[in-house]
Amino acid sequence: FISLREALAATNNQSGTDTIEFNIAGAGVHTINLLSELDGITDTVIIDGWSEPDYSTTPVIELNGASAGVSADGLRLSAGGAGSTIRGLMINRFGDDGIDINVGSDGNTIVGNWIGIGADGVTDLGNSSDGIEIGSANNIIGGTTAAERNVISGNDSEGITIDTVTATGNFVTGNYVGTNAAGTAGVGNSTVGIVIQGGAAGNTIGGTTAGHRNVISGNLSDGVVIDELGTSGNVVIGNYIGTNAAGTLDLGNLGDGVKIQGGASSNRIGGTTAAERNVISGNDDEGIQISDAGSDNNLIQGNYIGLNAAGSATIGNTQEGVLVNNAATGTIIGGTDPGARNVISGNLKNGIALEGAGTTGTVIAGNYIGTDATGLVDLGNADDGIQIKLGAAGNLIGGTTTAARNIISGNDDDGVQFNGLGTSDNIVQGNWIGLSADGSS
Repeated sequence: FISLREALAATNNQSGTDTIEFNIAGAGVHTINLLSELDGITDTVIIDGWSEPDYSTTPVIELNGASAGVSADGLRLSAGGAGSTIRGLMINRFGDDGIDINVGSDGNTIVGNWIGIGADGVTDLGNSSDGIEIGSANNIIGGTTAAERNVISGNDSEGITIDTVTATGNFVTGNYVGTNAAGTAGVGNSTVGIVIQGGAAGNTIGGTTAGHRNVISGNLSDGVVIDELGTSGNVVIGNYIGTNAAGTLDLGNLGDGVKIQGGASSNRIGGTTAAERNVISGNDDEGIQISDAGSDNNLIQGNYIGLNAAGSATIGNTQEGVLVNNAATGTIIGGTDPGARNVISGNLKNGIALEGAGTTGTVIAGNYIGTDATGLVDLGNADDGIQIKLGAAGNLIGGTTTAARNIISGNDDDGVQFNGLGTSDNIVQGNWIGLSADGSS
């Protein structure tokens, strides 16, 4: 038997994949109190908290960094540590990140850890910066079973940050980010749940089965932020953002559910199948906001925005369901494939708002705005169905085909409103405004 520090040093000094297993006497949580930062991981290793004999379904090996130093990471994966696995640990109270995956350390698997939260699954024991910071490619954060789920909550900055052009092809799947271990209450990260920025491209948040679903709720700012020029081709699918793990109750992030800004382009929120649907509800600002010049050609499809997971009752976002503003162009909301339909209802302001000069080229097609998922029941947004204002120009609502028709009904103010100087050259075609989806009521 040797210490974790000695074990890491040994694995770094020999080639090939090594495994660090645990067998600590006694029952209950086994806390390793670190007095300084551990060496970075420079060779491939499996750190296996599941190996502890009294492990059952939740971590029992705790790395406590309260005395490790103000800049200490819990675990740091360097280039030589590519392909490593970290599983079944609690990592909390470190002076910097819980886990830091550096540039060049590709293809790692991080599963079954509790990062920033205590052994009771409730107590905030956040790391002083991010729960996980990723600067590399093709890492897997989470999995499809409860045992593989990471709970990443209570950290003093972001839950997960995916940053720089080298951070591509990462999968974040099946995690609870900002909630307790049961997914029933908030233990928010102090800023954003998940951030993708700095030109990071081609990353996936979520997936197409219930096991892939991330619950990104209870954070003290936005749920998901996609930011900066070059941050493109990222996909957010199949998640609950702002609700509890059952998709039935408000557990909103304090900011937007999803925010795309700063010139991030060609990202996709949702998709054309029910499996890709995000439920984006209960957030304390917008459900989705797309903002700023250069934030072009982003796609919003197939989501429930302001509703529960069944699409049958409201869990409204406090502001707009979707806001496109500040010169973002080419946004697509919905589409002509029936699976692309967003249901945007129950929000406490407008269903969709397009705002500001330069906000142009938006296409809003095939959506239900103000109804339940069947299009037959009134679950109206509290203000307008769609509001276009303050110089937004050259946008299209509906189209010339039945497939492009929006149902804009049940809202508590106008169906569609245009407002303000320069709000011009917008087209409204082929929609049903005030009718149910079957046209009968």
